[in-house]
Amino acid sequence: MMPSLCGPLLFLTLFALAACGKDEPADRAAAEALLCLSPAERPAVARAAVLLRLATAAPAADQVHDDGRDWPLEEWRGQHREDFARACGVAVAAAQLDEGGTGAGSAGSTWKVLWPLLVGAALTLLTTTATTGWREWMTEVRKHSAALRTDARAFVTAVIGFMDAATDASRPVPRGETLDDLRTRLQLTLAETPRPDRHPEVGRMLAELDDGALGSGLTAGWSTPEVRRPQGERAVRVRSALDDLRAGVRTVAEARERPIRAALLSRRRHPTPPPAVAAADPPTESPRSMA
Repeated sequence: MMPSLCGPLLFLTLFALAACGKDEPADRAAAEALLCLSPAERPAVARAAVLLRLATAAPAADQVHDDGRDWPLEEWRGQHREDFARACGVAVAAAQLDEGGTGAGSAGSTWKVLWPLLVGAALTLLTTTATTGWREWMTEVRKHSAALRTDARAFVTAVIGFMDAATDASRPVPRGETLDDLRTRLQLTLAETPRPDRHPEVGRMLAELDDGALGSGLTAGWSTPEVRRPQGERAVRVRSALDDLRAGVRTVAEARERPIRAALLSRRRHPTPPPAVAAADPPTESPRSMA
């Protein structure tokens, strides 16, 4: 993100510095006109025009009377640019004298006009870039979470079907040909979780799918009647691992989709322990008391 900001910010900075130079009368005049047309400064410009006998007073404090009609300052500037520039310069000079400044046309006056514009443009650029980056990142997060849920659902459904057949002695022992492919796909999707915000559940699920109850040995060893009991030890262990897998996928997806909420919940579940208080040393008996 930072390289994309350097160019525009450098341009804005150079623009402001160039506008503040004393050798740019056109830029200075434009900056002072921008100041003089602001709502707060219009009455002062109108008074300056009357004082210089460039126009007469109008009923509205921010207008002037000239050529037989009342003029808003924008329109008066369009028809009498030189007169407006003189009145504007006097108003700016008067404002600077009130502030202890150095007079109209200084670099300071232009900078006072331009620095809010520069700051506003920079903040707008930063906000737009940050918002765009966040939106793109969240799009990738949702895409990955959807793939994770889909792959996990397919694997869990296949394991449940396999277990229904494996724990029914009246049915042939299933082979579970599709389980390996579905497991591999789920492992790859889990491994694609970026490491900077990877939840600890990702590592636990990868280990379970590698050599745990849901690993590659899941389809082997279901030939004996004892193992095929629905409430047998192995069947219970596999179903418990399925429940843990479903919960882990949900935790990982929600933690990435709502990172702030996940961080707050994690802090609430694992609060920082209070600092340990060192035990006071037992009092040492003096030689006199021992005697």
